[in-house]
Amino acid sequence: MDSGVKPGSIGAAAPPDHVKFYRDHRAEIDPKYLTPDVLAAILRNPAGRPERIDATSCHTGSISIYLKVANVDVFRQELPRTAFAHPMAGVGDAAYWNPAGAVSAVKDPDRGCDISVLVETGVTKIRDEPGLSSTARGRSAS
Repeated sequence: MDSGVKPGSIGAAAPPDHVKFYRDHRAEIDPKYLTPDVLAAILRNPAGRPERIDATSCHTGSISIYLKVANVDVFRQELPRTAFAHPMAGVGDAAYWNPAGAVSAVKDPDRGCDISVLVETGVTKIRDEPGLSSTARGRSAS
C-alpha cells in the first residue's frame, strides 16, 4: 500500500502545494504567538518583530515556525529513525524535541508543525541537559 510519503520527509504526505492545502482549510500561520515574553524565554537578546513568510511559515531572529501536511501514523513510524528525538507527551497526537533546537508535532487530520530554534552559543537560552524531561528542559535556561 502506497503511503504517499515522499522519501526524506518526516511524517509528510504532502500535496504539491502545502500552502494551498492550508488555505483551503482556512488555517494559516499567525506570528502573534511569538510574543515578547515567549521570545525572551528563548533568546538572550531581542529578536525583532516576527515576520510572516507565507501562509505556512514565519520567523524572527533564530526562530522559525512551519506548518506542514503530516500524517500522524507515518510520523510515529519515522520517529525511531529521527536522530536524537525525544518524544513529547501532551503535544498534538505525536511530537518530539531534539537538542539541535527542533520541535515537530502532528495532529490528525493531516496537520503538522515544525518549530526550529537555531541554537547558537550565547544567543539562545536553550541547551540540552541529560536526564531532564522536555518540560524541565524548557525551564532549565540560565
